[in-house]
Amino acid sequence: MKFYRTTLTFILALFSTVTMAAAPQNLSELQQALNTIQQETGVPSIGVALVDSDGPVWVSAIGQADIEHQKPATADSIYRMGSVSKMFAGVAVMQLVDQGRLSLEDRLADLLPEFEFQNRWEETDPIRVVHLLEHTTGWDVHLGEYVGESPDSMSLEEGLNRHTGGRVSRWVPGTRQTYSNTGPVVAAVIVEKLTGMSFDEYSERHIFAPLGMDSSAFVKTQAFEERGVTGYTREGPTHYHLFHTRPSSSLNASPKDMANYLEMLINRGAYQGQQFLSTDAVTRMENGETTLGSNVGIHPGYGLTVDAFGYEDWNIPFYGHTGGIPGGVSEVIYQPELEAGYAFMMNQANREAFMRVSDTLRAYLLKDQDRREFAPQPLPEKFQSLNGFYVPVNPLSSDMKFMSDIGDVMRFETNETYLHRSPFFGGWKSSDYQREGASEDVLFSDWTGLPSVAIVHDPLLGETVQVEGKLYKKVSPVVVYGRLILLALSLILVISSFVYLAAWLLKRLVSRKQEKPGNKIRLVPAALSLLLLAIPLFFMVSGTDPLMTMQSTSISIFVFVVSLIYPLAVIAALYALYRVKSLDVAKGVYWYSATVVFAHAFLATYLGSYGFLAFRVWA
Repeated sequence: MKFYRTTLTFILALFSTVTMAAAPQNLSELQQALNTIQQETGVPSIGVALVDSDGPVWVSAIGQADIEHQKPATADSIYRMGSVSKMFAGVAVMQLVDQGRLSLEDRLADLLPEFEFQNRWEETDPIRVVHLLEHTTGWDVHLGEYVGESPDSMSLEEGLNRHTGGRVSRWVPGTRQTYSNTGPVVAAVIVEKLTGMSFDEYSERHIFAPLGMDSSAFVKTQAFEERGVTGYTREGPTHYHLFHTRPSSSLNASPKDMANYLEMLINRGAYQGQQFLSTDAVTRMENGETTLGSNVGIHPGYGLTVDAFGYEDWNIPFYGHTGGIPGGVSEVIYQPELEAGYAFMMNQANREAFMRVSDTLRAYLLKDQDRREFAPQPLPEKFQSLNGFYVPVNPLSSDMKFMSDIGDVMRFETNETYLHRSPFFGGWKSSDYQREGASEDVLFSDWTGLPSVAIVHDPLLGETVQVEGKLYKKVSPVVVYGRLILLALSLILVISSFVYLAAWLLKRLVSRKQEKPGNKIRLVPAALSLLLLAIPLFFMVSGTDPLMTMQSTSISIFVFVVSLIYPLAVIAALYALYRVKSLDVAKGVYWYSATVVFAHAFLATYLGSYGFLAFRVWA
């Protein structure tokens, strides 16, 4: 479950308490810093593997693997790694590529002819293996894919076939990038077909055993029963979630295991004197090649299940992956030039602890380095025209587009030297620049030091701007401000309806004066507002994780029923406004009620345009 790097940067600014002046300068200081984070944030435990080219430097764990039974975490404790799992799907595919048994350019339809998916550009732009691993299929993320749990005994194909609605390319494959849990699982099915083994068996024989990852598995093993950590939320322990997307979500591993895996990556595919994976394969995994921007040199974003990260304004790239599931988070990071890396894992999805540990470990890796600085060249003319507002056009899912159209609006500003990008609501600002000797088609990020920004031509939308793996389209300020103003005014009216109702009820208690018959219309705005807010209020008051809608039938039905009744109630309210005009009604009551009802009509239309009316979690 992946966070966008823009969000990640904002969170870093909010929660990071580590500066380079306070960065741990030796292993003892690092250990003390992590102990402090664990105690201050209350995260139950943190498993850590610090590695360089010679092997493990420090492998340990801090805190409790199981609070109730006072079981301490150790280097052998087994944690749930979440989306870090995807890296191993990439490794499996690249092993077969190394052996000449598979090509990244092979067509999905040829390899799995019975597999169901929709791509209206298939004849000219087919989905290929590389698209599955670089998240460029264009497939949606449907909550319905994750409704209910799937036993470990369920085959990958069975799990995928439970829900096929998300496997529809929303744009030309190989043009836009958006995170997908499904793609790596399909790649794992291809591995199964070519090798004649289940992916679990293949991983055990050809990945875990050769790397000495004795505790690792994609299923719940006896070893996990004995040494697995208990996952926690803020409310307490959570049960062991079972996912049908095992190659994307379900890896269990210990700090010791991840130290061995990191050693292989740091040594460019070699482990304990043996070439486990070719150097070219490791390099290829780090670089994306199937977006519009890759044609002009943008390779950050997702490579073959490996992501590129940065740290402050150091102009240095880190590679790896993060992971998160209910009750656990993890991060695996390495830096090839430093020949060093780390992995850490926690048994609680504690955002503050996660960001502080990540920041601390990256600062530690850089403790002996000088900050990289480049003299920026004049900004190429083509980029100087990018001033204005931009919205992303490759949202994680269609269901989330209503959030990205508001929350992910970016402001682009240029001067003679820099392109500054910043969220509409603030929080951070980039300084993308041109580097001497580099192509004028790309700008470099001062965060990763990699070519990250380019103006590209999308076959469906025309001129767009790619920033790492994100694609942006310019939007009018009228649209940006108009949408925000209308939504803000509508929500103010929604809240006012409760104040208005409370004031009327108080007045009724004081005065027994007979009301006009039509004044009962004043009850309608508050009723509509209660329906609109029923779902968020439920999650707020109950403390239930919204992700539980994917696991709970009763909550899924509640969401569907409320989101169905709301638009019907708005229609009924509009009809009531029409009918009440023939009754004796106070003008002030009528026009206030009408204003709020029309605000609800706007909100219902807005939500409906994004598919949030009669919303079926399972669809």
